[in-house]
Amino acid sequence: MLETSHHTHHVIGTDAQDPQKIDPDSPRGTLDHSIMFAIARCIQTGEFHKDRAYQMTQAEKDELRALMARIETQFDQRWEDLYHDQDPNVQAYGGRMIVTLADGNEVADEKTRANAHPGGDTPWQRPDYEAKLADYTRDLVSDAERVRFIEAVNGMDAISGDDLATINLIVDAGRLEAPETRGIY
Repeated sequence: MLETSHHTHHVIGTDAQDPQKIDPDSPRGTLDHSIMFAIARCIQTGEFHKDRAYQMTQAEKDELRALMARIETQFDQRWEDLYHDQDPNVQAYGGRMIVTLADGNEVADEKTRANAHPGGDTPWQRPDYEAKLADYTRDLVSDAERVRFIEAVNGMDAISGDDLATINLIVDAGRLEAPETRGIY
């Protein structure tokens, strides 16, 4: 059970009443917006990686499907109030998770913000964001293009509106593959 804000419960939680949000065969765009998938996959693998989370065997999918179906979200006014608080030192985006073990015992904990959030346990610094950019753009843009982009971002406060187009990564020719299917997914 995840006690959380209205947004989490209604949009990415069980109150969305979307059966695709508990189906590991759903498109990645749907699973990206399923807290049940994120929680279940973390329980199953012990981590959540942007690529590996979606790569699984049929046996893993079957296990994951059963686990996802057991996860529920619940609206909690406390988390809603924290979500909308105007004080950034109070504002929170988390929830309280209660895991009921097979023997009936419960393990519960809560988290107000992601660790990397400025108000989290281990706030990210500039090198962390640059490392994430490198990870997400690996094999898509050259190192030189990544450096050019970071330099453009660094100079953003001094550029004109016409130069805002430089704040865009240019993918290396031939790096993108034609999709196998047509449509948004």
